[in-house]
Amino acid sequence: MLLITNEWQVLFLVWILFQWELDESIRLHVLLLLLYRELLHVLLDVKQIVDLFLSFVESFSWLDREFDKPMIFFHVSEYG
Repeated sequence: MLLITNEWQVLFLVWILFQWELDESIRLHVLLLLLYRELLHVLLDVKQIVDLFLSFVESFSWLDREFDKPMIFFHVSEYG
């Protein structure tokens, strides 16, 4: 019997990856090596959750691109 369900393992993994996004000085390959066994188990068992996570990450990368653009809060007419 598993003490930790796959869903909790995935949430933990997502949390770690999110922390990595916030602080890129954390070496991702070290995290992956530490979680290697759990990653194999989780990724093989819950592909749908992984797909959901990937779409979540893609949505954040879209937001990053949007926030890199200059913000325009009002319309400037050509007549001043």
